[in-house]
Amino acid sequence: MDDLELFTEEVAALNGDQPVFPAREVVDRPGDPERWFPGWPGPVLLLSVENQGVCAWGVPLDDPAPPVLVGGPAGATRVFSPDVASFVEFRRWAASCEWEFAAQADELDEVTLSHLRRRYRERPGPRGWPGRATFRFEGADVRIMLWDAPGQCDWFVAGAGEAELLNLLPFADLRTSLYAYDASGAAVLARVRGRG
Repeated sequence: MDDLELFTEEVAALNGDQPVFPAREVVDRPGDPERWFPGWPGPVLLLSVENQGVCAWGVPLDDPAPPVLVGGPAGATRVFSPDVASFVEFRRWAASCEWEFAAQADELDEVTLSHLRRRYRERPGPRGWPGRATFRFEGADVRIMLWDAPGQCDWFVAGAGEAELLNLLPFADLRTSLYAYDASGAAVLARVRGRG
């Protein structure tokens, strides 16, 4: 548990989540009437709770090199990341992105995933929430995060100029589903759609 010291209150509060550790040491135990980590056979130290209370993250206390788990009262407990250091890196990366475009698009297919892997550098992503997997890609100035789930894939794009958007629009159903977070992004997207 050496890297548990990397999990600070600042990290716990990233993305608007509700910090628990290190300010408080709350342990989720088998047999507790209401558990954040149902089905996990041992005690789990609660790190933080998602900003809407849908799920929580924690580390098993009986593992000397614990993964970070994600669980919630309504779902199964899964391994989210292989260790605390990976979890912290992912949280900081996601919080540092200024997302300009997003989409609730078609389910991720192999053609789209292969294209992204050829064009961008892929970074490891967590598993198990909010979908099956999170994919992360980076280019010179571009960051792309995908939440892959059955039936849909949520896209988040930062730093994409017109050339990058033209490159992305042919995939999934981004030509119609991609939207901008502000008026200047909407103008860029309209120009790109007009050219493509």
